[in-house]
Amino acid sequence: MTVKPRAKQLGVSDDDYARMLEAQDGKCAITGCNRTPKTRRFHVDHDHKTGYVRGLTCHWHNRIMPRDSQDAYALYAYLYESERAQSEAA
Repeated sequence: MTVKPRAKQLGVSDDDYARMLEAQDGKCAITGCNRTPKTRRFHVDHDHKTGYVRGLTCHWHNRIMPRDSQDAYALYAYLYESERAQSEAA
């Protein structure tokens, strides 16, 4: 697969994408989501104001992710804390 035009605009090369996907264990960046790319690449999740790339997300999470960076970071933190709490309870 080659880089999508939007990923290229954000400065994410094929090698960058591959490194990011490997760092995420081949899964969506959202904690607890086990979706893996099947017929299309993950979306490059980024701050719409600054262009800062946060990670690779599945199509579903890309559609529901808040566009405001504060809300997006709050969601990432919430999901991370929820996953950590579940791990500690197990």
